[in-house]
Amino acid sequence: MTHSLNSLIKRMLTLVALVAAVFAVGCVSGAQDRDSDAPEARLSELQQDIDLLQEFNRLQLSKEQLQALIVQVDAVHQAMGARKVLRADILNRLQALLEEQRTALVKDQPAPPAVCEQIKLQTEKLQEFDQATTNELLRFAEPVKAILTPDQIDILTWVSEARLQAAESLEWARTMSADQFKTDAEVNAEGLAENRAITKEEILDIYRTVRAMGEDEWEQAKDTLAEKLVPAFRDDSAPIDLVLIQRLQPDRVPVVLKEKLAQMK
Repeated sequence: MTHSLNSLIKRMLTLVALVAAVFAVGCVSGAQDRDSDAPEARLSELQQDIDLLQEFNRLQLSKEQLQALIVQVDAVHQAMGARKVLRADILNRLQALLEEQRTALVKDQPAPPAVCEQIKLQTEKLQEFDQATTNELLRFAEPVKAILTPDQIDILTWVSEARLQAAESLEWARTMSADQFKTDAEVNAEGLAENRAITKEEILDIYRTVRAMGEDEWEQAKDTLAEKLVPAFRDDSAPIDLVLIQRLQPDRVPVVLKEKLAQMK
């Protein structure tokens, strides 16, 4: 019973890690305020603001886009704020049960069957709640995408960064000597393919293709080939729509966006 229960908890933690990260992002500032002195907390807040501003400045949002995005961001934060309270209730119940199980184990005793059953039920409830939260997040994806251009969406979801890394990788493969390619290409491709939606052989095929091209052919085809290599540089375990909404989740996002809007004429 204990072994299967522990396995369930471990599986649940894996499955809900993505949604848990969403909630954690929103709680960063509050946690830092509690655990740090005021100057350290403010420094952390300033760094977060700077990182967010640098990212959103890359989008070159128009005033109209910014106004519409703020409406969606406020809606996201309002919806997630309510769900954080509900999630905390489940976590508190699960924590109390796990504390009871721990106390029993310290005494070299099994936890009562009723406690084990409740741990299982609360764990499953948390998993179901987090799946519902993911669905709630995805509800905002289409309205946000309607505000942004495809290029802006690529920036926010790191697709443009993956595309740049793919292009650099192709340049690396194209310019290395035959001996270097023989020594390094397979190791590089194996590393890139790990836990990605592309295989080592697919990467090597792309590398071999670019190395066989003449300069004119390469100039015409390099963007297309880089696009094929993008999966090697982007973790696709989370849907793009979910990643997009997660980027709007940090507590400081509405603050910096409203400050940017106030500066626009």
